[in-house]
Amino acid sequence: MQSAHYVLVEEMTGPVREALRSMGSGDISFSPYDTAWVALVKKQDGGEGPQFPSCIDWIAKNQLRDGSWGDDAFFLVQDRLINTCACVIALKTWNVHRDKCNKGRGVNSLSNNQLTIILMMTFLMELI
Repeated sequence: MQSAHYVLVEEMTGPVREALRSMGSGDISFSPYDTAWVALVKKQDGGEGPQFPSCIDWIAKNQLRDGSWGDDAFFLVQDRLINTCACVIALKTWNVHRDKCNKGRGVNSLSNNQLTIILMMTFLMELI
């Protein structure tokens, strides 16, 4: 017998599944931020782990060389920060792919980007 919670989740996700299936071979742009938040969804059957393990795999495979997540062709500090924070949270929540965050790649990326923001803000304040 399925729990009421499980039935509610199915009712809510059914229309989304149908919309995605109706796209055929349509392109969907990637979003590390969105992928990370979907990766945080717990299994709906009561088991341990993520409901969508492919999101965790995507995060692990798409970390940039500098240790951050985001668009490799376009650097925007805010984008890299929010994407990297979300991805590190997802990996640490499930205690997986420690090499992506515990060796300092993801976390150091945040620290370096935070320093960049502080320096940029200081420079801008001097202009005012």
